[in-house]
Amino acid sequence: MDVPVLNEIYTAAEKDAAKIGNIKVFGIAIGNTVKEAESYISQNNVLFPVLTDYDFSVHRMLGNPRVPYTVCVRKTSKGNIVVYSHQGVLDSADTVMKNCGI
Repeated sequence: MDVPVLNEIYTAAEKDAAKIGNIKVFGIAIGNTVKEAESYISQNNVLFPVLTDYDFSVHRMLGNPRVPYTVCVRKTSKGNIVVYSHQGVLDSADTVMKNCGI
């Protein structure tokens, strides 16, 4: 489960003022209703915001990846670019932050 790793990244970003503007952590509940997502958030102590994608539209835009799927996107003057993606369970918050350039 990636929630503890993502909670750690989210907490670090919220505590470090220099990172707050650069890092946005959120989850996407693929195929879940708002009620299902709220239940998951409550049961798993999710600290970061979670959006729902009940109709799989965001999932399709991402290429229908298997989940969990993590993407780090950096905003640049030329637009947004993916700097890191990972399919599967995350090893650690440190690894993700390093690979994302945080």
